[in-house]
Amino acid sequence: MTGFQLAWITLSRRRFQTVFAVIGVAAACIASDLLVTFVRTQTSDLQQLESDYDLIVGPKSSGPELLLGGLKLEEPRSGLIPFALVRYLDRRTELNHRLPIYIVGETKGDPVIGVDSFYWSRPEGFESPKITAGRVWESTDEMVVGLHTADRLGIKPGDFVELEIKPAVSEPTDLSWQSTFKVTGIADHRNPAFDRCFILPIEGAWSYYRWAVQNGLVEKVKDDEAVSYILVAANPEQLEFVETKIHEGSTVQVARIHEEIEFLKTLARGANQIAQFLCLLVFLLAALSVAVLVNSRFDSIKSELGVLRALGYTRGEIAAWFLLESLVPVVLAVVLAAAVEFVLFTLFGGSLDQISIAGGLQWPAVWNFAMWVLFLAMSVIASAIPLYRLYRTDARTAMEGV
Repeated sequence: MTGFQLAWITLSRRRFQTVFAVIGVAAACIASDLLVTFVRTQTSDLQQLESDYDLIVGPKSSGPELLLGGLKLEEPRSGLIPFALVRYLDRRTELNHRLPIYIVGETKGDPVIGVDSFYWSRPEGFESPKITAGRVWESTDEMVVGLHTADRLGIKPGDFVELEIKPAVSEPTDLSWQSTFKVTGIADHRNPAFDRCFILPIEGAWSYYRWAVQNGLVEKVKDDEAVSYILVAANPEQLEFVETKIHEGSTVQVARIHEEIEFLKTLARGANQIAQFLCLLVFLLAALSVAVLVNSRFDSIKSELGVLRALGYTRGEIAAWFLLESLVPVVLAVVLAAAVEFVLFTLFGGSLDQISIAGGLQWPAVWNFAMWVLFLAMSVIASAIPLYRLYRTDARTAMEGV
């Protein structure tokens, strides 16, 4: 009888312990994979936040919240800022460029934003969006669609798309804003967040703002024109001066984009180290549980080992039995973990893809394979102590008490 046959018979007779071991190791593997996937996704997103702009202006909030909201196109929680500030910035000679963004809301799984004509024509040194098909909008009832959104929804220039926006308010409401726009072009951006949205002329987007004000869903600013964020580029030596001028007589928040990105990257590196430590801890706990299981198994059949030795089994054959007895449950656990992760990714992969501004989450990834290999190596490590004890035990000692 081979070592695999001995291991399979033993595991079959102890099916409950085997099932619990498989489920426990699979759960540890899944938890580690999901943790690493989440942290790596967030770290990857930060790499996508690089911007040609120096400052971001928005309603009062923290610097990181302002940065993430503006560059990931999320609605600000603390209100809007008047478009009059944009006109004020247009009169400042210290600026290289300004980009106002009004975030209307979300429809069909992607944000809807309003921008002005400066969005398409940026100064030398700035990377402008590329129209890959069609043209830029020319009237308020037209729009351009980001490349990722167009591919996902099968939208092409010339299509008419109805946008339905449900206001993001604290109290539930049945109200929704609906409007139909003609798609005039498809745009490709360096920042993937802008590839995943509907881009309206800001005058067309303000029709939603006026509707929301009339229905008491948003607080009206000083005039009938509002924006969510303003991206500002200025000469480095004038940056502090521009910040001061923006703050004068206004209640807006200004954050330096590159400083905030570096701060968030520092936090992400710390989170990545914590995630690695937690994965290592989970790995060690799973290895320890398998080691205890195999070691207790060795103690329970120690006398049987002498019988096997007397029947002619070598230490190597018995060692293969123990090694396989720990390896088989871990192999089954890894297969179970891979199957569960595949199902989760199939069912919820679209939602995860929406969370990441970079998009295109792939399964399995390199770290999934690495984690599975680690858990397989764990079974070998778990067998180290009983295997050592096996080679230290002779047949006569093993037969004592028989």
